[in-house]
Amino acid sequence: MDNHLTERQIAEFLIDRNNGEHLSHLRKCPACAKEVEVLRRSLSQFRGSMREWSADQMAGQRRERAVPRTHPLFKPASVVAFLLLLGIGTSKYLMVKPAPAAPNVVSDATLLDAVSNDVARSIPGDMIPLTASYELPAANAPAR
Repeated sequence: MDNHLTERQIAEFLIDRNNGEHLSHLRKCPACAKEVEVLRRSLSQFRGSMREWSADQMAGQRRERAVPRTHPLFKPASVVAFLLLLGIGTSKYLMVKPAPAAPNVVSDATLLDAVSNDVARSIPGDMIPLTASYELPAANAPAR
């Protein structure tokens, strides 16, 4: 027989085995029947492999869930440690110490008097001439 089934027709037959035309052709043509059988076996093996892999994955997930990820006392111990640190931090914050008194507290009146004296000067303090005398070096003195 020269008129064999195409790949598409073989796939359609594997999807829907009720196709009368394809079924009658496969009964008459051993080459097409063999090709359909090879493809059917391959798909069957693939389906079986996927089911095995899926079952292995599910079994692995069940095993992972069965084993605890942390020690059972880890959560309570971490809660206790957190509360302890919170208590220490809060107690240090609440123990407010009074600010030390400034050793040289100057009254407002004293500060106002000092400001008034500075404002009342006729010559600013930076411009008052120096009272200390100093000598200029002689012009013919040897340089050191």
